[in-house]
Amino acid sequence: MSEQIQFSQAITDIDVIVGDSGDVEPKHHFLKIPVDVNEGAGGKYIYLCYQRSSDGQPVTGITVLEGKGATPPAGWQMNPTDLNQGAGGSYLYIAWTHQRGVPVLDLVVQSADHEPSVPQDYRGRMYTRNPTDLNKGAGGKYIYLSYLQHDPDPAMPDLNSPDVAKRYIPLPGHEHTEWEYGRAQLTPYAMCVRTFSYSLDKAFNQAPHTPETITVTTHEGAENSAVTTFGLEIGVTAGASYGGVEAAINTKMAYSTSQSFTLDKWTDITRTVNLPDSPDSQRFVWGTLCDTVRLFSLTNPNTPIAELTQRTDVHFDYTQKLPGIADLVAPRAAGDDQYTTTPA
Repeated sequence: MSEQIQFSQAITDIDVIVGDSGDVEPKHHFLKIPVDVNEGAGGKYIYLCYQRSSDGQPVTGITVLEGKGATPPAGWQMNPTDLNQGAGGSYLYIAWTHQRGVPVLDLVVQSADHEPSVPQDYRGRMYTRNPTDLNKGAGGKYIYLSYLQHDPDPAMPDLNSPDVAKRYIPLPGHEHTEWEYGRAQLTPYAMCVRTFSYSLDKAFNQAPHTPETITVTTHEGAENSAVTTFGLEIGVTAGASYGGVEAAINTKMAYSTSQSFTLDKWTDITRTVNLPDSPDSQRFVWGTLCDTVRLFSLTNPNTPIAELTQRTDVHFDYTQKLPGIADLVAPRAAGDDQYTTTPA
């Protein structure tokens, strides 16, 4: 990973795709919102899509224009596709602007038999709903577009750096820090959010002048039951392989190779560590880097519908003189640290 990592949080472009079935595909690197805005009204299959790009200007406003021949306001652009195409009803067009303002970080589309609740994200931030029913005058479902407008998070640090791990592995009594890396609506009712964090596997206090030999067991990969559950929630058939669920997540999230979410079989790693004599009391800490995807309800995101974590042993430890500031452990001599891996 680079020194600073930040997924392109702001939406930079919007598109509308039309097809004769729900299989119509978005442009490369665009995310397709999985709700047909003509649902229940007949006509074409129409989907809103968007792109996040690190080199594009953020979208700072979104609206829906009504009326045949509608034109966008100055400084705005409009997609010419009628969102009610083939279904009758009002002529509706999506428009957006890149003018100075707070960036739009996310878009969701909701479909229901009655007007649904305004969505919120897992942090409790409320989306802004456009008041126009995208099936206006055409019958069918109530279809609403909502967007999250907020300042982006700070850039994520290089999580493979020992200095970063030393700071953020959550020792008892310390705050747990989690960095968001991506989000997208993966089903008509659920949002997928990807985060990175560290977990604490073991903290061991060594008394002064007391050499110790300890055993540390950590875990890598993802648990099979979590893979199966998450796969079913996003439409992967029962019994799908780790690779099938991995591919579905990367496709639905429109990840490039460098961004890809990787799943490995669950593995126990048992490590025997020799701690030499020291004049000070010391704390030795081992942690795991967690790459997590969670599904949250669009309207009740307090508890994940499903959660899947890929764990990676960070392969370094640090000591903390008690009391004192954490210092990195010097590299150990060959044979001091022995690994045994046991596949699940």
